[in-house]
Parts: sequence; structure tokens; C-alpha cells
Amino acid sequence: MEYIDIVHAHHSIIYDNTVYMYNLFGSDILSNHITIMHGFEDLITLLYKVHGFESPNMDVVHYNVLYDSNPPTHKSTILLGFSGGLDSVYNALKLRDEGYEVLLFHINNLNKAYPKEDEFAQRFAEHQNFEYITLDAHHLHKEYYIDNPLKNQLILASMIDCGIQYDIDIYALGADNNTHIEDAHIGMTVTDSAEVNQLFWKGVKKYLPNAELKLIPNDIKKYDRLKYILEYHNDALNDVYSCITPHRFNNMLHNNNEAKYNIKLLDGRCGSCYKCCMEIILLTELGYYNKDEKLLNHCWKILSDSKNSHRKDLFDKHIPLEIRYKNIMNYGS
Repeated sequence: MEYIDIVHAHHSIIYDNTVYMYNLFGSDILSNHITIMHGFEDLITLLYKVHGFESPNMDVVHYNVLYDSNPPTHKSTILLGFSGGLDSVYNALKLRDEGYEVLLFHINNLNKAYPKEDEFAQRFAEHQNFEYITLDAHHLHKEYYIDNPLKNQLILASMIDCGIQYDIDIYALGADNNTHIEDAHIGMTVTDSAEVNQLFWKGVKKYLPNAELKLIPNDIKKYDRLKYILEYHNDALNDVYSCITPHRFNNMLHNNNEAKYNIKLLDGRCGSCYKCCMEIILLTELGYYNKDEKLLNHCWKILSDSKNSHRKDLFDKHIPLEIRYKNIMNYGS
């Protein structure tokens, strides 16, 4: 069954193969016999294992196609997969500050529960004067998982599909290799894991040997990303979309938390999801917000014992507060 259609994609073999793999994981029952492009066997084997299935029988198709970009000009161009969140905003600004010409690439409606993501991504591009390339996702059937384990890889494959057309051979994501697959949540964060990214890129390199992928270095933590934006691009902070609360609740929670804690929250933040609460704690450490124990206790409560705690191994309420602070300062993604 087909679960997604990216409108106006050019359909390179890498893109078509990734859509095929994406569709495999639209259901909770995985096929035991598949046809896969050479180079991606290890990725499929890993993902089947993580989801509790034996590796399928694979008919492996070998292609002789090699895609090579034109030699880069004096100023390298990077195509950056852009969500509008903290990580991709940081990477866009940092790469441009380093002298690259950065083109932002965004797929509208891919995260259909978060329509503000599309709005904020375009808003950032306009306010910060980035060229902005968009495609539109159509969801054809309801998927079993909240986040398909190949969602980020589908974005990258769509970028590569575009890059082949425009002779771009440097790609970037607002991501790093901090999250390992054993720490990933099935149905949510497998696509973010280092192992999935590495094995997918290993397959890509068989067909794009000159391509380069720039991820955020592992030693640049969430604190460092916020600090960089505050120090060098303060006006961009309000255009970051760092909230995972469903769209229909965002404004209500935003207004309620502003009134309850006498705080001016940044646009788009609810103040009650784990991402917003992490941001509040870190921005307080950076001096952006005044220290307020009531607000900080609210944030730690969300991180430690709500259903959206995300990493209770780092932020559980039974962990001493000073250790939790140390953990959040070293938090990567």
C-alpha cells in the first residue's frame, strides 16, 4: 500500500527506493518478501529487527547509475532540509555564517499534526532572507506509527532528488548523531537515530560518491545552539518552532502559561510540552528569561513525570536536580 505522495518530485532511483521503504513501514505488519535497491539491505535489516521482525527475503536490484554533480563553484551551495525547529535554524544560520550559500528545503504537510511548522519555516526564510524550496506531501492512508522510521530519510531522498536536478552535491540536515537507536522510541524517534542516518547515507553514497552530508557536530548541544542564535542572530529566535503540542491546543496553552507564570513566551511555544520546557530551562540559564522557581518547577515536572517526558532516564524526578541540570546542558538533540 502507498501511504505518501510528494507532489512534483522528480523520481530519481534513490527517491523511488526510499518511498518504497517508507511505505513498508506504514503498517504494523511488515512484508516478509521485498524488492530493495542494492546498498540499503543493512538499513532494512536493522529496521526490521528494531520493530521486532525477522529480516525479510530480499530481491536486491543492482543499478549502474551514478549521479555526479558539476564541480562546485567558488562559493559552495548547500541544500538544507529545514523544519523550522531549533536544530535546522541553527544549522542554516551557522552554515551561512561560514560562507556557504544555503538553500532551505521544506516539505509542507509532512507533519500534518503540526501545520504551524510549515508557517514558521516559511516565516524564518522570509525574515532571514534565505532562498526557500518547498514540496507538498499528500498522505494517502493513515499510517500505523506517529513518525515513520524513514521520515527523515524520505526528506533527504527528496532533497537529493532536487539536488540532482540543480547540480548540488552538499546536503545538510538539522540533525546530529547524538541519538542512538537503543534510546529511540519505536513509532516516534527511530528516524532520528545515528544508525539509521548512517546506513541510509551509506546506501546513497553508492550512487552519489561525491555527495557530502553535513550534520551538526555531536559536541554542539542544544544549549550551544540556543546560545549561538542569541549571540549572533537574536532576531531569529522568535521564528523558531520548537513545540510538539498539537496545533489545536497551542494557543490556549500559550496564553494560559503566560498568564499563570507572568512570562512572555516566544511565538508558537505552548510552554507545556517537553521541547518548550527544555527551551525555557536553557533560556533561563542563558539569561533570556528571569529565573522563576515556579516556572522552572513546572518545566521539570513536564520533563520528569508527564507522558511526554521523552527521556526519564535523564530527567526523572528521582534524579537529583543538579544531575538533571547537568544532563540538560549536555543534551544533544
